[in-house]
Amino acid sequence: MNLRTKLVSLTSAVVLATLAVVSSAGAAHATTPSTHASTGRLVHSVTAAASAGWATLYIYDFDDGNYWITVEGQANLASVPSGNMYITLYGDDWFDTTLWSTHWLSTNADGSFYIEFPLCCSVLNEDWGEDEIYAKVRAWYAPDGGNVTLTTNNVEGDF
Repeated sequence: MNLRTKLVSLTSAVVLATLAVVSSAGAAHATTPSTHASTGRLVHSVTAAASAGWATLYIYDFDDGNYWITVEGQANLASVPSGNMYITLYGDDWFDTTLWSTHWLSTNADGSFYIEFPLCCSVLNEDWGEDEIYAKVRAWYAPDGGNVTLTTNNVEGDF
């Protein structure tokens, strides 16, 4: 199976799963995770996913080809051990291009985070023309014992 066929199949499965969750989410299911019968994996409703927290990406240009990246937010966590989070920057295209990842970082005791770091040169130049960059923050020890993935806004520019 080629990559295009796999992507179409995966996209179709995600859309169908999303439609099933949204269409079946009533008042009783709005904040309660449920288990998908055929796979046994945890499926969250839109409300439950929204309660995971939030994250925002900022990119500042030094006007010399270097950039200052800031990611801030809040992850709703049950406990906060050290090294419980990492951040990955992606280029937003028809497939997501991994541009850069942090090493293991730690959230604050309340699950909040504010991370700043410089990036050199053309790391953010992810395609020809306008670039679209976003970040995913992954933190462990959510209230259900799993992890939290927070996706930031897209920042567009010619990097």
